[in-house]
Amino acid sequence: MAIVDEAMAELGEVLEADAAVFAKGHDSDDLTWVPDWFLSQLAAIDAQDEALEQQFDVLRKQSAAKRRALWWRWGDAFQARVHQDMLGAKKKSVDYAYGRAGIRTVPARTVLVVDDEDAAAAYANLMCPEAVKTTVTPTKLYEFMQNNGGELPPGCEIETPETGEDDGSDEAQ
Repeated sequence: MAIVDEAMAELGEVLEADAAVFAKGHDSDDLTWVPDWFLSQLAAIDAQDEALEQQFDVLRKQSAAKRRALWWRWGDAFQARVHQDMLGAKKKSVDYAYGRAGIRTVPARTVLVVDDEDAAAAYANLMCPEAVKTTVTPTKLYEFMQNNGGELPPGCEIETPETGEDDGSDEAQ
């Protein structure tokens, strides 16, 4: 925890120095500058985050390209060697110095990833209606009912929770 406290103290010093520059010309008890300074700090952090995201995207793409090139150039040799090392063994994988490898006899299942839910739903409604699953959210429907005249929607009923009082029925004891 001392490392975190130390890092926070260092950041605090940097912020204090920046705040002092921004507050020049104001009395010590005049804090009218704080909202502008605070928001400028948040904007700078957001800009830094965006730059980091862009850099990360570039690095991720470079990593993916290197992975594809590795499989393109060495994938067949790798798979052939793993198959050879697995011959006669009942195991489905082989341990190597940098990890475990096994070659699937059945390829991994391919799945569809939906990036735009609305566009995919519109397409599915037209072309493949059985792919569309409709669900009702009771809470949202109840709120809508209350805000729009209180009419009970078809296929619905109102259930009132029990209060825990004796309802007068005799149960076997």
